[in-house]
Parts: sequence; C-alpha cells; structure tokens
Amino acid sequence: MTHNIPLLRDVLGHPRFKAGKLSTKFLAEEYPHGFIGHQLIEGGSELELLALSGLIHAKRNKRRRQWVEGGGSLPVGHLHRKEWEIWVVIDEREARRVHILQNDETFEITVDNGHGKSWKLDVEAEWQLESPLLKSKISGLENVNGSKEVVVQYLESLPLGFQLSHYGTKVCYLFIFSRITP
Repeated sequence: MTHNIPLLRDVLGHPRFKAGKLSTKFLAEEYPHGFIGHQLIEGGSELELLALSGLIHAKRNKRRRQWVEGGGSLPVGHLHRKEWEIWVVIDEREARRVHILQNDETFEITVDNGHGKSWKLDVEAEWQLESPLLKSKISGLENVNGSKEVVVQYLESLPLGFQLSHYGTKVCYLFIFSRITP
C-alpha cells in the first residue's frame, strides 16, 4: 500500500508553507521534478540517523552477547561491552565513523563528518529490539536548544545492517566495519 504521508510531512515542514506564502503552484514550484523523499541534511537529519544507527547496533550487539553469556565462544571481558566503534554507510553516501558509549540507559554517541569535525550527542531511546518504532531524545544537535524528539520506524534487519524509515522515507544502513573495544 502506498501513501503520500512523506510528501505531506515535507510540505508541512517547508519554510514557505509555514510562512503562509502559498499558491496553487506550490508543489510545481517547490518540487519541479516530483517529490523524491525526505532529503538528509548534514548536521541535521543525517546526524540523527547516524546516531540512531549506532544506538541500534549497540543494542542488537548487546542482545547477541547476552545470548552467548555463560557458555558461548566470547571471552568473559567481551560480554559486558559498553563501547563500540563502527563505520556506517547510509544508502550510497560516504562512510562515517560512529563511536558509541553506553552510560546506564543513555548513550553518548560521537559522529565524525569525515572532514575533521565531529558531533557529540546524548541519546535516550525507548526501543524493544526489532519492534517497529524507536522513540528517542537527542541532545547536542546543531540549531536545537535542549533535546529533540526523533521517531524512526525500524523496517527490517539486513545481512549487514538494517533499514529504517525517517520522515516516511526508507533509508538503508550498512555497517562496513566494527572495531572491537572490550
């Protein structure tokens, strides 16, 4: 079943729509080549997704480690891991280094932009593993005072990552490298 929710969400958040500067040509003027989905913005929605992909990876990794606890093949020191470093590719974009540190129920996530700059974010999330909705609060985003609530839809697990929907647009994640940090 298809729907136009991503388009409607994008229109409602558009600065021109918010300013009330509308005409019957709004869609033709703002989307001359048609609507192709929510566009990720570096330091904004792309950063949100990189941080949440790190959180999802960490939570899924902890579940796998708990499964082998008490008889698996991992050394005991690796069972209670609280730190990860991964490289994440969103669709066909440039790989980004994401460092995840778990502090009780929150995660401190550092994302490198690949050009010498990094963002440090604090993320709290409500997510039962593999359930369809991940609700989070992210602090440390540019142009946001305090924390921002971000909800993504977890669509499916992939062999080397997973697929999410953000603002109604499907996004694939591929983890290309995970460095072991005891």
